[in-house]
Amino acid sequence: MADIDSGDEPTRRRTRGILKLYYGLHDQGGSQPIDPLDIDSNQFKVESYLSKQLRENGLQQLMEKETEMVKQIRALDSEMQTLVYENYNKFISATDTIKKMKHDFKKMENEMEQLAIKMSSITEFSSTISSTLAERRQQITKLSGVHTLLKKLQFLFELPSRLKQCIHMKSFSQAVRYYIKTRDILDRYHHEPSFQGIRDDCQIIISELCKILKEKFNDPESTPKELTTCVELLLQLKEEPDELYDKFLNHAKRRLDEDLLFLREQLQIRKSSIHNVSVDKKSNDKFGLENPVTASYDNVIIAGIYEKSSQSDTTSSTSYSQSMDILEFIDCGCNGFVSDMCLVIATYKENFGQHLNESRSSLQFDKENAATERLNKFVKKMFNEYLNYCQEFILLEIPCTESEDTPILVRALDRFYRRLQALDKLLPDADIKEISLNVVFNATRERLRHYFLQLKAFFSDCITNIRRTMASNKLSQKDQDSDVEMTNLLHKTTSAITQKIKYFLDHMEEFIKPDITTIANTKYFRNNFCYEVRDSFVISFIKHINFTAKDFCTVVHGKGTPTPPELLLLLSRLCSDFHNSTINYMISITDEKFSYLVGDDSNSTTLSVTELRQQTKDTAQTLLDFYVKTQGLIISQMIRKSVETRDWMNTIEPRNVRSVMKRIVEDLNTIDMQVGTLFEDISRHEVSSDSGRRPPSRNQSKQWGYGANVAPFDTSLMSNIQKLFTERIEIFSAVEFSKLSVMTGIVKIALKTFLECIRLRTFNKYGLQQIQVDTYYLYLHLWKFVSDENIISFLLDEVVNSTVNRCLEPLLMEQSIVELICDAS
Repeated sequence: MADIDSGDEPTRRRTRGILKLYYGLHDQGGSQPIDPLDIDSNQFKVESYLSKQLRENGLQQLMEKETEMVKQIRALDSEMQTLVYENYNKFISATDTIKKMKHDFKKMENEMEQLAIKMSSITEFSSTISSTLAERRQQITKLSGVHTLLKKLQFLFELPSRLKQCIHMKSFSQAVRYYIKTRDILDRYHHEPSFQGIRDDCQIIISELCKILKEKFNDPESTPKELTTCVELLLQLKEEPDELYDKFLNHAKRRLDEDLLFLREQLQIRKSSIHNVSVDKKSNDKFGLENPVTASYDNVIIAGIYEKSSQSDTTSSTSYSQSMDILEFIDCGCNGFVSDMCLVIATYKENFGQHLNESRSSLQFDKENAATERLNKFVKKMFNEYLNYCQEFILLEIPCTESEDTPILVRALDRFYRRLQALDKLLPDADIKEISLNVVFNATRERLRHYFLQLKAFFSDCITNIRRTMASNKLSQKDQDSDVEMTNLLHKTTSAITQKIKYFLDHMEEFIKPDITTIANTKYFRNNFCYEVRDSFVISFIKHINFTAKDFCTVVHGKGTPTPPELLLLLSRLCSDFHNSTINYMISITDEKFSYLVGDDSNSTTLSVTELRQQTKDTAQTLLDFYVKTQGLIISQMIRKSVETRDWMNTIEPRNVRSVMKRIVEDLNTIDMQVGTLFEDISRHEVSSDSGRRPPSRNQSKQWGYGANVAPFDTSLMSNIQKLFTERIEIFSAVEFSKLSVMTGIVKIALKTFLECIRLRTFNKYGLQQIQVDTYYLYLHLWKFVSDENIISFLLDEVVNSTVNRCLEPLLMEQSIVELICDAS
C-alpha cells in the first residue's frame, strides 16, 4: 500500500480502476452531477447531510434514521468480515498452489535433463551403426530381397499342404485367402513345370473346397451366416453367380416353407375349431338355444370357409392343440416368415450385389438385372403364398370377432402392415407396400360388410318385433293404450336403429385412430375407408330400409302373409322421420367421425344426401298411399259383400240402419285413432264442434236433389246438370302426411266402391229407402274424417242418384223419418 500511495497519480488511478473492476464497482461516467448528500458517494459531506436531517426531520424521525443507519453499518461490517475471510482463504489456497507448482517444475526439469541425455546417446549409437554398415548397404538389401523371394517360393511349395490342412480344420476362409494371394503368380508362371504342378494341385484342392461349400446349401441346418460366408468364398473363387443364385434361393425356400407350413397348420387348427363351434351352435339352434336370425350369417360364412378348407392338406401334424387368435397368428407370421424373408433379401443383396458392383460393364449390368429379377420373382411367389394364408385367416376371424374385440383386429392389421414395410424398403420393385395396404383395406371392407349384414339382421328383427307387438296387443281393435303403443313402437324403433348405427360407427372408428394404428395416416386407406363407411354402410343401410319398406307394398296373390296395415303406417312415419331429421343426423355423425385427410367434394356430398332424403320421402309416400289403399279395400270389401249378398228387390220397409254401416263407422274410428297417433291434423274446409252433425237446414229432398216423387227421366237430367257444376273428385290422388288426408283417401275409396256396387244392382222402393237411410247415417258420421265435407256430400249424392236410377219405383222416404231411424240407431 505504501508503494501505491507513493506513486504518481496515473498509477494510482490505474490501480484503483483495476480494484473497482475486480469488485464490480464501475463508474457511472462524469456526466452525472455529484451529490454531496449521497451517503454512498465519495463526495459525501457530513455537515451538510447532518444539517439537512436536523432541518427536515423531527426527533422521532431522527431516532428512526439512527436505528436504520446502525443496522446498515452492522450489516456492512458483517459483509466486510465475510469478504475478508473469503479473500484470506483464497490467498492461502493460492499460496499452496504456487508451492506445489514449484515442486512439480523441479521434478519436470530433472526428467527433461534425463531425456536429453538419452536422446544424445541414441543419436551417437545411430551414427555409429550407419558408419559401420555404409560399405555393405547394397549387399544387405540384395540379400534381404533374396530372403523374401525364398520365403514366397517356400510358401508356394507348401501351398497345397496348407490348403489341405485348412480344409481339414474347416478353415475355409483361410484356405481361400491363401489361394487368392498366390493365384495371380501361379497363373503368370504356369508355363514353368514346377509352378504348373503346384497350380494343378491347388486347383484340385480348390475344386474339392468348392464342392464342400456348395454342399452347405443342401444342409438344412446351415445358418444364414454360414451361407453368407459360403457365397463370399465361392464368388472370390470365381464361381458362376447364376448357379449360386439358385442354390441360395432354394436353401432360403426350404426355411421359408417351414414357416409357411407352420402358418398353414395353425390355419387348419383354427378352421377346425370354428367348425366345431358352428356345429355346436347349429345343434343348439335345434333346441331353441339361440336366435337363428342373429346366428345365420356367421354360420353360413364359417360353413363356407370350412368346406373350402376341407379340400386342402389336413394331414400335417402340430404340437399346438389350441388355435391362435388373429394377433398371435400375425405375430407368428411376422416374427417367422417376414423376418426370414428380410434376412434372405438383405443377404442376397449384400452378397451378389456387392460382387456385381465390382465391375460396372454392360455385361455386369445385365447380370445385376437378372439377379434382381430372379430375387423379385422368388419373393413375389413366396410372399403371395404368405398373403393367401393371412387373408384366409383374417376373413375367417372377421365373422367370429366380437365388436368389443375390434381393437385386437385393428392392432393385428396394423402390425401386419408395419412389419411388411421392412420388406418394401429392401425390395421396392415388388410393390409390397401397396399389396399389404390392399390386404388391410380388403379386411376392413369385409369387416364393414359383416357389420352391414348384422345391421340388416337387426332391422329385420325390429320389423319382426313390431309385428309381434302389434299382434299381441291387437292394435287393430279399439283400446285406450293403442295410440300410446304405436308411438312407443315408433320411438323405440327409431332410437334402436340410431343407437345400433352409432354402436357400429364407434367400433369402426378404431381403424382410423392415430394412437392405435399407423394406417390411419395413410391417405389412400383413410379416404377410401371413410368413403366405404359413409356410402357402403350408412347410406346403403338407409337404402336397404327403403327397399325393405317398399317390399311390403308388393302384393303377391296367393303367396306369403299379408302385411298388417298398421305396420305400413308405422314404416311410413319412420321413413318420414328419417327424411326430416334422422338421415341428416346420421350423416353428420359419420362425417364428424370419419373425416378425410384431404377435402372431399362437398357438392357431391350434399347432392347425395339430398337424393337419399328424397328417396326416403318417396318411400314414405308409397307406404302411406298403399296403407290408404289397403284400408280402403278392406272397408270396400265389407261394402261390396253387403250390397251383393242382399236381395234388394224383396227388401222390406227400413226400420233401422244396416249393421255393416255401423261396423264401417267403427272401423273408421279405429283407423282415425291409429293415424292420429302418428300424423297430425291439418285445417279442414269446414269445422264444426257438433258431434251430432246434421245436414244444413233444408229438407232432405233439396239436399239430395229430388222430390218425394220424381220421374226417372227428370232425376237423371238433374243429376247430370249438377255434375257440370261440381268439381271432379280424384279417388286415388296423392295422400299428404296428415290424419285428415289419410282418412279422406280411405273414405273416398270406400264410397267409390259403394257407388260402383249400387250401379250393378236393381232396387225396389224399400231398397232405395234403405240406401237413403244408410247414406244419411254415413253422412252424420263421416264428415269428421275428411278435410272437405263437399266430398262426402257429392259421393253420397252420387250413391243416392245411382240408386234412384236403378230403382223400379223411385220413391224417397221423408226426411224426418230418416232422421228418426238414424237417431234410434
